[in-house]
Amino acid sequence: LACLMIGSAAHLNTFIIGQLLYSLSFLFVMPYLLGMIATIDPSGRMASMAASVQLIGIAIGPGLGGVLIQEVGFLGLGITSFSLVSVALLFTLPVLRRLAVQQGVLAH
Repeated sequence: LACLMIGSAAHLNTFIIGQLLYSLSFLFVMPYLLGMIATIDPSGRMASMAASVQLIGIAIGPGLGGVLIQEVGFLGLGITSFSLVSVALLFTLPVLRRLAVQQGVLAH
């Protein structure tokens, strides 16, 4: 939702609210994601790799975002961001389900 708000913002206030929602959701999701990774790999190697990939994304993201804005506009950037987040969620859901089954939260 925040990605689409940012991409389709016709006013500065909508952009700011979308950016705040995106930042807050990022700060909320990352600890859970790292916790899920730590459950899968107790050695901690995957968690450190995830943090490294996150920092690479933070470094590369603004440049790629600028290119996308120049080529397809802000709405294209919002749609691209929404699509990438959706794909990441689709890859994460089976892992979350498997962990829930292993912990007895869900039945097979």
